[in-house]
Amino acid sequence: MVEKKTAKPRKPTARKGPLRGAAKKSAQAGEAKTPDYAAAWQMRVEGQTFREIGEAFNIPLSTAHDWCKRAREANHQEAAEIRKDAREQALARLQPAAALAAKLYAETGQANHAGALASLEKRIADLVGSDAPKAVHVSGTDGGPIRYTTMTDDELRKAAGE
Repeated sequence: MVEKKTAKPRKPTARKGPLRGAAKKSAQAGEAKTPDYAAAWQMRVEGQTFREIGEAFNIPLSTAHDWCKRAREANHQEAAEIRKDAREQALARLQPAAALAAKLYAETGQANHAGALASLEKRIADLVGSDAPKAVHVSGTDGGPIRYTTMTDDELRKAAGE
């Protein structure tokens, strides 16, 4: 007959690192932790590790990482909104100035008005992104790679009709 082995009861061990799950909840005793994303992000910017941030706030490492990620995303969103507002304000100032420069150039034909108009239009194009580089994908007539052959100088002259 085969005897069944019974599991030995485990000895309680000292826990290392921040508390998690039920242990964390019981340690907090109903105390709700309000996320301080900005403070966590500031610590990260100052060179603290996620482990150090977690220990400072008594939160798990993954939560410290999450707090920093949320703060970074909020900062990026806020910066994008500030850039958009600044772009709109600049356009609001530049467009009437460009219209005036165009009117003055049309009336007088002076080169300084043309230069001012060109500068203003260049700045407006930069702000709206119309001068941004665009990706160009070139392919052959069948959609595949472009096929080419080499030619001698004589063959090239003959093809050009010289």
